[in-house]
Amino acid sequence: MTVTQPAAKMLVELSKSQDVVAGDGTTSVVVICGALLKKCQDLLERGRVTAASSDNVSSSGDKI
Repeated sequence: MTVTQPAAKMLVELSKSQDVVAGDGTTSVVVICGALLKKCQDLLERGRVTAASSDNVSSSGDKI
């Protein structure tokens, strides 16, 4: 599969990684990413700074 859009590429790579680790999970990856993107969109619409949002998402991943 050839994907050129950056966010779509990321989803493909996440799905591949999840498949290697757990044997499945493409749907879970897409649902979680969709939920994260929706929350980020909500923050942007409220005028939140994107760099701060990105830092918070990144640091929350370190805690998992």
